Amino acid sequence: MIRFLRTRFFRREARTDPASTLEEYLRVYHDRLDRPEVLTIGELEAVHCRFQSSLHQRAGAEEPNVSAFLYSVLRLPDCVDRVSRVVIGPGEPVFVQAGYADVAAWPRVSARARRRRSHYNGRGTLAIFVTSISDLDDLVPALCAFQIEWNKMHRLLSRGPLGKDLAGGRVAASRAGQEVRRSLGLGEADWELLRRVWERDWDAKISALAREPRSLTVERLPLRSPDFHEAAAGWWDKVGECFGLGSTEDRPIYIVSSNTHGLANLVSGVAAAREGELVDFIMDQDPEGLRRAWRSSSRDPDRNRFDLLYYALRYYLERHPEAKAEKTAREEAAGLTRHLPDHYPFLEAQRIELGRLDPKALDPRLEVARPEALARSRAWILNMDYPLGLAAYHLLSHACRRFTRMKGVFILGKSAATIGRLGDIMIPGEVHDAHSGNRYLFRNRLTIRRLVPFLNRIAAFEDQKSITVRGTFLHGRDTVRDLTRDDFTGIEMEAGPYLAALYEHFTGRSPTRNRVLSLEAPPGFSLGLLHYTSDTPYNVRASLLSRRLGLTGLEAAYASSLAILQYIIDQES
Repeated sequence: MIRFLRTRFFRREARTDPASTLEEYLRVYHDRLDRPEVLTIGELEAVHCRFQSSLHQRAGAEEPNVSAFLYSVLRLPDCVDRVSRVVIGPGEPVFVQAGYADVAAWPRVSARARRRRSHYNGRGTLAIFVTSISDLDDLVPALCAFQIEWNKMHRLLSRGPLGKDLAGGRVAASRAGQEVRRSLGLGEADWELLRRVWERDWDAKISALAREPRSLTVERLPLRSPDFHEAAAGWWDKVGECFGLGSTEDRPIYIVSSNTHGLANLVSGVAAAREGELVDFIMDQDPEGLRRAWRSSSRDPDRNRFDLLYYALRYYLERHPEAKAEKTAREEAAGLTRHLPDHYPFLEAQRIELGRLDPKALDPRLEVARPEALARSRAWILNMDYPLGLAAYHLLSHACRRFTRMKGVFILGKSAATIGRLGDIMIPGEVHDAHSGNRYLFRNRLTIRRLVPFLNRIAAFEDQKSITVRGTFLHGRDTVRDLTRDDFTGIEMEAGPYLAALYEHFTGRSPTRNRVLSLEAPPGFSLGLLHYTSDTPYNVRASLLSRRLGLTGLEAAYASSLAILQYIIDQES
């Protein structure tokens, strides 16, 4: 039975006004965005602690908050513990103008939970490319949380002789074991989380933690909203060139915002064609414990083997790159073409020609009622790798201007949730956008009825309310409590900007602020929005904040992709 889980807070402190504290926070690093600015993360620590982020509770306490620390670590490049300066900018020309002419030649680095382009020069400077102001709002508080918690743990280690031995390399953390945990004052659960995230460089990370505190400087290069909008237009120009689209394409178009593997696996038939090899690979290599899941699927009808094959395919291709050519050939035969941009904003796009789909190659859970009608379809799906925050607004705004026969927009993303479990699906019908203060009401075409044929182990919640926040750390615990009382159950970053773009498209005017707006789609246009739960940080199990979804989110990701694709196939066939 699913219980409604409310946030459990620590001893009540004097309440501050979360809205005014948030505005104070933003002013520090939003000041004069059109000009370069240099600030230290230390300047932000006081207001960060006063803001009382729901993801960083007790930030000002002496004891570490490992969940908040690891949440930030997973969203920053792994080299962040060696960085002293972070340079944030929108594109190479801006970096070059600022004196970083060779930034593109610096080695690429990445974060496990973010897909930003980043380069590290190996000497303390990290360059991060952003696609909208939302990237800034995601990055700066994460850097602040990282520095606060790093320095807490550094202070605790440096108080005793063990810290000095770890810092000087006389003792390795792997040999000191539980003594390090006790020095940090961590419980077993937090200790295991830290070890799991840092396991590959455990000794080096703990040694660095003991050796010195972090004092990060942020150099913010000019960030202008028109530049982001222009970059989005340039992205669509490149996509159009790759896919043979005109500037005002009159072809029927469905825009989908989702991951880059879901629809591709459902239409290409690659996993089914290599099923025998994939099963052997699962049994021999057991990536992420897939062997046990596969054996369970053969006995349990509620475990769909195709989802597991799709998951295994990624690992298989990493070990067998020679198979990638066949994968590309099968995708192209199924009418799927990829565009992998080497330019800002660095988001993959995919074109799926519905008239070229082979019903025999489709995932067997999909039904094509009239194959001959589908074969006559001129419609395309344009799937874009889901962007972050306001980048969604810029990209969809240009799509609405460009395509005169857009038949629908379908959005599949992740959210944190106050109800349910990891991997459950939220079906919102109302979204509160923190950027504008607007509440959007809309008819969601992806109903529970559309999802039920593809659900086995997980739950889906219909008629939900979601809030779109500015950044992952930029929602206070009081705000979450108030929204929970108002039956808001999901927190994410893209729905509000997407709906703002659609409101402009449907009405021909920009939305006002702090209003309740009904989003009335024109006849023949479908809007679908699904979120699957990637975090449940508002219940009592705070350690889930840093847990990777992995197999837990597999059914939700593919059930949602199946529901979207089935809806579009039904419209066209």
